[in-house]
Amino acid sequence: MQAELFDTQGIGTGRAFDSLMAGARGLGLRVALTETGYDVDEAEDLARLARELRFFPHRAPRTAAWLARQSELRGW
Repeated sequence: MQAELFDTQGIGTGRAFDSLMAGARGLGLRVALTETGYDVDEAEDLARLARELRFFPHRAPRTAAWLARQSELRGW
């Protein structure tokens, strides 16, 4: 992992994508894009992701397992 990729300004803003792409180019990294999804930066977003991964855990197995444990603890 290239930790310095995330040391760029603009993360957490509307320019995050552009900042990350510029940083990746500057580090000589190859980038592949996937389908767009939604941000997971609020408690409600995390609960939504937990609900979705209950039905499709193969999409993110480790995240699904962690969220399942959290859901039991937090009552999502």
